[in-house]
Amino acid sequence: MKKQTIDLFERYGVFTKSELEARCEILYEKYAKEVLIEAKTLYTMLRRELIPAVNEYMTSLADTYNLTKAAGCVSSETRNELSQVSSSMSYLYREVKKLKTQIDKLPKGSKAQALHAKNKLLPLMGSIREICDSLEEFIPKKYYPFPTYEEMLFDI
Repeated sequence: MKKQTIDLFERYGVFTKSELEARCEILYEKYAKEVLIEAKTLYTMLRRELIPAVNEYMTSLADTYNLTKAAGCVSSETRNELSQVSSSMSYLYREVKKLKTQIDKLPKGSKAQALHAKNKLLPLMGSIREICDSLEEFIPKKYYPFPTYEEMLFDI
């Protein structure tokens, strides 16, 4: 915190330096905990729900492709969709692994944790969200374990 900020608050009797430092400590801790809870929840939802659901869909898609290929009806669209979903899943697995690593690397101290949350966890969470958003476009409703944006916005 800048000295001029502390001086301003002290001059007008709003907060002392120790009160400002305590408030900062509380805010850092609160922010870090909230982001960590969200990161852990995201990780759990992905590992328990989304990844198994997408793998099940990919298996179904691969079976469809192989059956149509065996029947002499090669479907390039099915193959392309399988390739796109598979590619997104590979990227998702890498990002989920990074997220778990960063969750486990949480440093000591509330300010360090808040900075870790801002600089490491949130960017990974954003990247994972983009991947999940793209997968949502491909995955049929019967496989997708969560409400879609459309359902949340219009099926109230």
